[in-house]
Amino acid sequence: MNNSSDKFNTSVLKASTHVKRLLGVLVVISLVLTLGSLYIVAKGIESKKWPSVSGKIVESKLIRQGEKTVVKVVYVYKIDGKEFRGTGTTVESLFNITTGDAKALAREYRRGQSVPVYYNPKNLSESLLKPGIGKASVIFSIICTLLTFFGIVALRRLGSKDTPTLEIPSQSFDYMPPAEQAPVMKKERRPGKSVVKSRALNFITTAIFLAIAAYTFFPMLKPAFYKTSHREKVPGKETGLATSSHHRSGTKQKRAQNEEKVWKEVKKLKTKGFRLLKDKNYTRATRTFKKCIALLDTIGGKKRRAYPFFLNYTAFSLYKEGKLAESLSTYKKAIVTSGNKGRSGSLAIAMAYDGMGRVYARQNKLKKAENMFRKSIRIWNNVRGGANGNSVSIMYRCASVLEKQGKYEEAKAMREKAERDLAKIKAKRKKR
Repeated sequence: MNNSSDKFNTSVLKASTHVKRLLGVLVVISLVLTLGSLYIVAKGIESKKWPSVSGKIVESKLIRQGEKTVVKVVYVYKIDGKEFRGTGTTVESLFNITTGDAKALAREYRRGQSVPVYYNPKNLSESLLKPGIGKASVIFSIICTLLTFFGIVALRRLGSKDTPTLEIPSQSFDYMPPAEQAPVMKKERRPGKSVVKSRALNFITTAIFLAIAAYTFFPMLKPAFYKTSHREKVPGKETGLATSSHHRSGTKQKRAQNEEKVWKEVKKLKTKGFRLLKDKNYTRATRTFKKCIALLDTIGGKKRRAYPFFLNYTAFSLYKEGKLAESLSTYKKAIVTSGNKGRSGSLAIAMAYDGMGRVYARQNKLKKAENMFRKSIRIWNNVRGGANGNSVSIMYRCASVLEKQGKYEEAKAMREKAERDLAKIKAKRKKR
């Protein structure tokens, strides 16, 4: 009986040792990830204070790396007459560039485009196109911190003494009658409440740690598992798995074909709508753009980057038609649906602010119109990286609103700024 219990205790001891070693390795990995993620968060907070200069994109392309696509953006900028070359886009680009993010960055930053470049004043060669931190890096750092915390707690719990120690008695012992000996043996065999509680805490802590570890590390290993299982799928009648896979791929293909048809129809209607606007047939133009929005709703609608632009087209047509209240509400919808769409979203918001400024100006709400125009000018200058035709035309509209408010000096300064920017644009065109 004693031999079997000794063997059981030995096996439990070995198992706990292996579990502790595994937990130790995972804790070290999670600690490294925690330190790295916290460094990225700190760097992002610091980058918000960096000054900026105007730069130019000299290379922007997508590169295929296995099953993942990454983006390569190269830009140049000058500080005190010295030229620097940068490749940094965001502080979290080291780990948070998915294929979708890479394509979005490639669309946002195109070759030859002027962009604001934020540089580290302590190290001028260190630069970014987008300062600050994103939600992904904050969430990742929180997960890593929790992982490390529960891992350390689990190691401490497993290392604690939760079983009573047995001491070998010395050679001399006092004789005890059987009547007195029985209760003592009975107490030794029954585990105490503290031991049961300690084992429960060990189990709960370890389970929480392993759950967080699986949630964190499985997405990194998922492509490898998927690739292996995909190779094992052999088409045939006896494998229902392969048939379902083909069915899914067929469904995706049909969906893609349907989206392509919708997009072709939307493009035709868009061209027709612009032609109707040119012919001053605003009622038909409004109906045409609303058809575009209805078609886009059938293939994802608000998730599409083009969606807020079609709302802006509809709102402008309504403005021309004289339906100011409906036009204003449509412009506001365009701003709401432009969130998380990168550069295209910023352009849509700039267009919406410009349109709202026109509506407010017609309603004689001059102060609101001025605010909308100034917001639009600011966004256009940030996105385009300086002088551009869109901001120039809005400056003239804003100057007109300023004059109506009696702000003649501000209106004059606004017009002079517009003329200087227009001269710069013409000079650039001549060089090309």
